[in-house]
Amino acid sequence: MNKEIFKNFYNSLSRLISCPSVEGKPQKNAPFGKGVRDALDVTLDIAKSLGYSTIDHDGYCGVAEVGEGEPFAILGHVDVVPISGEWYTPPFTLTTLDDVMYGRGVSDDKGPLLACMYATRQLLDEGYIPSRRIRFIIGCNEESGWKCIDHFNEVDSMPLEGFTPDGSFPVVYCEKGICQLTLHFPAPVGISHVDGGKRANMVADECVCTLSRPSAYGSIEGVEISSNRLTLSARGKSSHGAHPELGDNAIVKMLGALSKLYPDYYLPIYNALKDIYASGIGLAGEDDSGKCTLCVGQISLSNTLDITIDIRYPAITYTIGKCIDTLRDTFGVDVVGEYRDQPPLYVPKDTPLVKSLLQAYNKVTGLNAKPIAIGGGTYARALERGVAFGGEFSDYDTHMHEPNERMPISVLEKMYDIYYEGIKNTCFYPLD
Repeated sequence: MNKEIFKNFYNSLSRLISCPSVEGKPQKNAPFGKGVRDALDVTLDIAKSLGYSTIDHDGYCGVAEVGEGEPFAILGHVDVVPISGEWYTPPFTLTTLDDVMYGRGVSDDKGPLLACMYATRQLLDEGYIPSRRIRFIIGCNEESGWKCIDHFNEVDSMPLEGFTPDGSFPVVYCEKGICQLTLHFPAPVGISHVDGGKRANMVADECVCTLSRPSAYGSIEGVEISSNRLTLSARGKSSHGAHPELGDNAIVKMLGALSKLYPDYYLPIYNALKDIYASGIGLAGEDDSGKCTLCVGQISLSNTLDITIDIRYPAITYTIGKCIDTLRDTFGVDVVGEYRDQPPLYVPKDTPLVKSLLQAYNKVTGLNAKPIAIGGGTYARALERGVAFGGEFSDYDTHMHEPNERMPISVLEKMYDIYYEGIKNTCFYPLD
């Protein structure tokens, strides 16, 4: 990435980061709210400035494309997870401190998506001819439902092959299955209000609970008690739901506290949900794709105590049927509500797509890396033959889904070079 490209890229990323694209209230032609609509408009405007033709699919998603022939998809998204915790910098202002860029979306997924667009533009400027019709598919609902992809499939034709720059390097050939559901426990004991967590796929960093029968409480480790309001407050550390081991779950802390006050009701729930490797719900295990994990994402109180969980189940030896049957055995049929499932992804390591992208990564890094499996769920699942290709590196934590999301400029430059080589390998004819 030369200085001129970096300058233009940085200005584009700054524009895009400034859009607070957390899903909001639907509006006309903005099904995911104004902030997401603005981010889509900015991205399509940037794509036009780079010479791509663009399509706006009713505010659900967009397309920027170039070239002819068999289509190849590069799927990214411009929506972001909500802001939580304490930030060093304004989360929706791209800020650089000590050569590190900060801002919500800088790594997930605004930065990587723009890097792919700029790398493709550089290849065109250098005289490379596309061998494929390169289609940048710009999603607006990746973090909370994939309605953008559902809409795209209704109004457009999804390419068979491609990648998403929204996972990990070197290249992800396998992704665990993802099951999200809400457990509805009978009317709870001892509380009149509880609220914690922002999304199913985020480790909750805060949980607040109001006691209705405070006579039994005392000092509880890890939980603040306000006697005048009879309120418990638990704080933790957010992380991506695919990596609950990197977080500290405030909801689980709260359930642990309540289990001391009212053990008959809360202790079985706490014991079931406290282990991030799912032993409490009977799903502990692993295969080559990794361990089964459990993230407790949200808790609330209506007529029932509602707890939303995110299970990442191994791709090879588990099925969604096994997960649901086990949950029903653990909690009872009436407790387990409707579920949302993303089946596992598996693309053989020896396919040309995997080999071409891996070659690009190894050329830039000088390594002899092998394809990997992850617990995250990416847009690669929207393709018949798709993989995740970056933009996370295993040796640097970008704080994705956490406060102070970041990316050093040196990491950006390496990522950009890898995308340049990967897109050249898969979508362009060699120069004579």
